Amino acid sequence: MEQTLINKEYLLELAQKAQSIQVSDSYKAKVLEALEQMDIPTPKDELWRKSKIKYLLEQKFQITESKQLSKKDFDALEKLPTRTNTLVFYNSNFQAHLSNIEQNTDYIFSPTSEQLLNSNFVKNTEKTSIYKENIFSALAAAYPQNGAFMYIKKNKYVEKPFHLVLIDGSPNANVFSQLNNLFVIESGAQAQIIVSQLSTHNGGFENTNTEVIVGENANFEQSIIQNKTGNSFNINTIKVEQKASSNYKQNTFSLKSKLIRNNTIVDFEGENATAKLNGLYVPVNQEHFDNYLLVNHNNAHCNSDQIYKGVADDKSTAIFFGKVYVAPDAQQTYANQSNKNLLLSDFAKISSKPQLEIYADDVACSHGSTTGQLDQDAIFFMQARGISKKSAIKLLLFAFAADILEDIKNTELKEYINELLQVRFNPLK
Repeated sequence: MEQTLINKEYLLELAQKAQSIQVSDSYKAKVLEALEQMDIPTPKDELWRKSKIKYLLEQKFQITESKQLSKKDFDALEKLPTRTNTLVFYNSNFQAHLSNIEQNTDYIFSPTSEQLLNSNFVKNTEKTSIYKENIFSALAAAYPQNGAFMYIKKNKYVEKPFHLVLIDGSPNANVFSQLNNLFVIESGAQAQIIVSQLSTHNGGFENTNTEVIVGENANFEQSIIQNKTGNSFNINTIKVEQKASSNYKQNTFSLKSKLIRNNTIVDFEGENATAKLNGLYVPVNQEHFDNYLLVNHNNAHCNSDQIYKGVADDKSTAIFFGKVYVAPDAQQTYANQSNKNLLLSDFAKISSKPQLEIYADDVACSHGSTTGQLDQDAIFFMQARGISKKSAIKLLLFAFAADILEDIKNTELKEYINELLQVRFNPLK
């Protein structure tokens, strides 16, 4: 008997039950109007054609009563060992006892719920139209549970990275949670944030929106580490608006989860802006990791670079769908897309679709995609010199991922990712 899949009405009811903070009536009306025209994507939808969201739709979820994570369970998680500027959420509930924020007049870093209680700052802050991107982003925008708010004041340089830790899971239920994060970097400011997506017990379904507004001449770096339990489901939608001469960098490491769908949309809203999007995804078993990237070159003299690499083993699957749009007035645009993949099993599959849509004539745009297997001659060469086959394969995998890892400037983060990959690459054939 075929399993019944959850539908839009089920998700709406679940999201309504989960909501714990309010949004303005005018904003919610716009979101609900957009949501009314949306439905759960199917293989007929081009942007989701090969996405295995059936994994998600076969589940039933609950709003958990587990609102506080014990320090013992928190310490047991494999997380980045940093002690400064940390916000922790568990099933979308803020964990004050596990968080650590240094007081500073240069920035605000706090749960959205606290800002809504203390002032109208978040309500009045300029936001993107993230709710238009897909049904999941609209659900999170209409019925938020909580989220992180970061505001870097004009011309301020924050040296220490911020750390946002998102944890889901429950010992007794398949939980549902959703967050809305808003990061605002004012003109001339500079900051970086690390987002760790982790899970405990059985994991659950975490639906997350992140809006990023990078002001003129500002610099912002966002690193995302997805390392959850094998039965977790993650849908992330990130929308970035860049003002003139701003710089945005994103590093995404998808290491473990049943299903991951990452949607990143970058809009250049001023000239001379630069965006660099790096990604490494390593699915095994029957995991499915899905990456959708869209960079809109709406203004002239902007640069974008997408470098994504994947390693798939067993019966896992992955998708790279990257698109660059160049508007008619976006002259002297530079855009590059590169997607390279390794298949370590006869049953693993990776689908790659880089796209360029160009309406300007004075541009330098390129894209490329390769999918292959490990070089058996190189493995044999190393074995002939006393290196075990397992070690030889690991060396080749680290060499494959080297340019992504080397582009991480934060030494602490780089060492942490390296340790995770040592474990992740270890069982790969």
